[in-house]
Amino acid sequence: MENGRLEPRIINSSVLTKSMSQSRVPRAALGWSYLTSLPPRDASKPVWYKKLFCQGAAIIGSLRKEKKERQKIARKQDRMEDHLERLSRR
Repeated sequence: MENGRLEPRIINSSVLTKSMSQSRVPRAALGWSYLTSLPPRDASKPVWYKKLFCQGAAIIGSLRKEKKERQKIARKQDRMEDHLERLSRR
């Protein structure tokens, strides 16, 4: 694409490209094994740094998800205990 001023024009199908939904992309195309595979031995430091950063980000994301799930379960348990207590008072 040129680094010039964009001129207004009609947008039609020749300009637009249809993107594929992430749920329809084959798993191999997404690179699911990216976080578990090692870079080549001769890979540069930035490649290793990126790999470590992505692994760290994935770990932090999973920890946050687990924390939210534990909180959700604890809230549900509290509601059930309160409900049971109200029923037992009758």
